[in-house]
Amino acid sequence: MKIYISSCDLFKSGEKNGRKWYLYHITLPDGQKLSTFEGKYVSMVGQEVEVEIKEEKVEKNSKTYTNRTMIEPIVTGK
Repeated sequence: MKIYISSCDLFKSGEKNGRKWYLYHITLPDGQKLSTFEGKYVSMVGQEVEVEIKEEKVEKNSKTYTNRTMIEPIVTGK
């Protein structure tokens, strides 16, 4: 799926087992947010990229939410 990256902002960071991690929120033109641990998308703001989206339904406080996580871009032609 192709997406246009309107913005990419650091959402959370931390450390686990001595390794630092960073979670970014990517905002699409319609306001939807996707999450990724890949910081390289910060430099792709304003671009259209081919990605895979993983959707997961989560129930919390008697409500159902859909978490959308961006998976590594699909590389074609290799």
